[in-house]
Amino acid sequence: MPSLSHVVRNDSTIEGLFSEDHPAVVNQTSGVVLLIAAYLAYRKKNGKSRETLRQESIWLAEFWDYLSSNSISCHTIIESDLVRYLDQGAKRDAAVVYLRPQDARVSFLKTLRRKRNVIYSFLFVLEHRLQLIQGVIGVKEPVRSGMLSWRNRVEPSLGVEGSFQEQDIRAAIRQNKERSRRERPTPSSDEAKKIRDAALEWVGTEMSAPTYYLIASLKSLGGARAGGACDLTGSSMTAAFLEEFHRPEYSKIKNLTQLCGSDPGNDATRRLIIDDLKNLQEKGRKFLFATVLEKGSRSRGLPISVDLFLEILDYIWSERANFIARRVETGKVTSSDFVFLSQETANALQPGSVGKIMKELFRRAGVPGSGHRLRATFAEDIVRDLYLRDRARHGQNYNVDAILMLAAEYMGHKDPQSLRPYINNILKQERAFEGEPVMFPEKDAPTMRIIAQALHEDGAEELRTLLNRIAKRIEETV
Repeated sequence: MPSLSHVVRNDSTIEGLFSEDHPAVVNQTSGVVLLIAAYLAYRKKNGKSRETLRQESIWLAEFWDYLSSNSISCHTIIESDLVRYLDQGAKRDAAVVYLRPQDARVSFLKTLRRKRNVIYSFLFVLEHRLQLIQGVIGVKEPVRSGMLSWRNRVEPSLGVEGSFQEQDIRAAIRQNKERSRRERPTPSSDEAKKIRDAALEWVGTEMSAPTYYLIASLKSLGGARAGGACDLTGSSMTAAFLEEFHRPEYSKIKNLTQLCGSDPGNDATRRLIIDDLKNLQEKGRKFLFATVLEKGSRSRGLPISVDLFLEILDYIWSERANFIARRVETGKVTSSDFVFLSQETANALQPGSVGKIMKELFRRAGVPGSGHRLRATFAEDIVRDLYLRDRARHGQNYNVDAILMLAAEYMGHKDPQSLRPYINNILKQERAFEGEPVMFPEKDAPTMRIIAQALHEDGAEELRTLLNRIAKRIEETV
């Protein structure tokens, strides 16, 4: 029976980069598998998370044992060897037989493809980044017969169940899902606040509670996707700020993340920035727009309210700065510009990790749905705000297309019509009320609210007559 490989994990230092709980594949006979160790070190140096390295090490240990049991070397592996490995379920033992229910086949095939991609990545790095093997995997077409192709990867089948075509399986699963699907409601503003409050109580290792809170805030109050929140940088926030303010004091600011510490000059600049932002808010400005990349690396201006912008700055100058300072003390320097850093890698957070935590926050808050639904909260709020403003100006002649087009810019949507369900929902809600929307400056709103309430009470005829007389005089003088 061939000797088996297993994964061990210990703290390591790779070219000066500390790697906590770093995995290594160890064979019972030959010890540490050096080619896999070199690959994992390369991946760690390029910012891969501990969880990613752990999963890849497990799959590569299985693959290594398959190669060893069949007397195949990484230096001589050909495409048919990999096809055979995938066809047997990407397991060590070629006698594996897997009979799976229909709804599991697609997930199983997805896992096979992930394992295949890890193997391709492993061989690609060994040959084209570390130059440890040669002539195994090609990056240009055409490639030599039998040689693996980085671009045209072999497609795993469904093994002994291969008579079932993938598209038929997907169609059957889709039909079953459609029958049982329940629409996930859009979280209300109060429910979104519950989720943000739940984030502040979070205790975990991947991110701190303030990090979760601010990401949930960017989603519910700014319509950020997980990728957009993870992509927010100090540079993009700096550009958004300097676009609004042109003081001589700001001419030397290269990045807002650099204004940390107890330096008197930095402290004075921070106070000035806070005052300017508050003054901007008092003038009626609601958002600043920081450029982020999300959904296929498309750039868009992420709307960040002034209040939230101030909260993020406080986070950068305190929580984030303290985290970086602690790493520097232990010799783990980071130069990342991302606002939200993984506590494990000190690099950008991964959207997948954020999505999992947001789902858990929904559960803890007792709100149905997942993190992406927080975008829906902002979408409905922004569509409602734009609709009421247009309705207040133009009455029944409001322009739905213009409302949806502007809302799409806020949300980063290509197709404005994708937001039509929100305005339809708002119109349905509006039918439960009487009256017309009217816009007032925020400082006058309390007074006008009292007057509107008084007009609905008994004996309001005298007040109504007085207001009509005043309105007529104003109209005559305009």
